[in-house]
Amino acid sequence: PWRWVAGTPACADAPVLAHVDRINQYLGAYVSREDADAMRPRPLVGNFGRTPPGYQPIWVYGVDRNANLNWYRREGGDAPWQGPKTVGTGWQFADIIPAGGNVVYALAADHSLLWYRHDGFNDGTARWAGPKTVGSGWNFRKIFSGGDGVLYAIREDGELLWYRHAGYVDGNASAWSGPISIGNGWQNFAHVFSTGKGAIYAVTAEGDVALYNHLGFSDGRKAWNGPRKVASGWSDVTQVVPLSVDTMLAVKADGRALWYRRSDSGLAVPDSRIGAPRLRDTWEGPIEMGTGWDAFSKVVALLPVDAPGPR
Repeated sequence: PWRWVAGTPACADAPVLAHVDRINQYLGAYVSREDADAMRPRPLVGNFGRTPPGYQPIWVYGVDRNANLNWYRREGGDAPWQGPKTVGTGWQFADIIPAGGNVVYALAADHSLLWYRHDGFNDGTARWAGPKTVGSGWNFRKIFSGGDGVLYAIREDGELLWYRHAGYVDGNASAWSGPISIGNGWQNFAHVFSTGKGAIYAVTAEGDVALYNHLGFSDGRKAWNGPRKVASGWSDVTQVVPLSVDTMLAVKADGRALWYRRSDSGLAVPDSRIGAPRLRDTWEGPIEMGTGWDAFSKVVALLPVDAPGPR
């Protein structure tokens, strides 16, 4: 299979400078420990711990009590946290919802949906595209992201709606699909969030965590697997921050941020409720990632996007 190497008479580097930001959106830019130390302009809010094995870089934003948007970046291993850096002011929004990549939506008081793209997400500079108004009438009990431009909205009566914004990369306000009704009875959960790929987690007031797999997440089909209970003891969680597929931060009432990752072990266990074996859920964590996160009214992380294939 390597004969093509000897058979290639010449090769050259492709110019990538114009695409560096896009490449870093998928891979993350390397920052040396010395550079990272130099990038920290002021003390962190709270304390931050080690990252777990296999951890991927994340970009986290927190809205403080003065409505400032603060940027953090965390690499794996022993690398220090970068930030906080103030990358926005006046972020007095009803909610902030990641769209995918370096794009977020802000829900304004008049229920309009504003599009922002943080072009300075890699180094924490305040370079933004937007805001652009990409929707109106977004008056829902809860809105959460499914990644890659997919949004789920829960009405007051518990109906679950699916939307997809094909223009989430550039803020094209006309490129929407939906709403499509895909479920009912979602009004009583304390938290509902998705880590992408159709994995939707619902936390009850008693702290039980159920996993729903939305098989139609890419096109809005009403096709589901689940729910099944995958965890308990989450009654004191105030915010849940999706990081990537089945990986999340849970912010506790005491301000601790705990890292979790769920996976199917591949081992079947009996389940009398469904009359058939099911997969055993395995969890990594909780691993304490920091304290003092109750200083933020909202914490959100950028969600990875599916990298485009070869062209």
